[in-house]
Amino acid sequence: MKRFAGFSIDADIYHKMHTIHMVRNIFFDDKKFTLSGLVETALKEYFENHKKEIDELMKTYHDKGGCADL
Repeated sequence: MKRFAGFSIDADIYHKMHTIHMVRNIFFDDKKFTLSGLVETALKEYFENHKKEIDELMKTYHDKGGCADL
């Protein structure tokens, strides 16, 4: 299931995202490449690469009474 999320990004990141999208979509004719897919891939990589930090954050949160889980 997909969900919609709106968020702000700085102008430099915005420019880089749109340039990558333009190059892949127009120059390389990759019509399946999307900005949403780029963001989703980046977030998945973040969660994988920062798993230890996230686990520590959630442990501290739970130790202080938090009940939400990832």
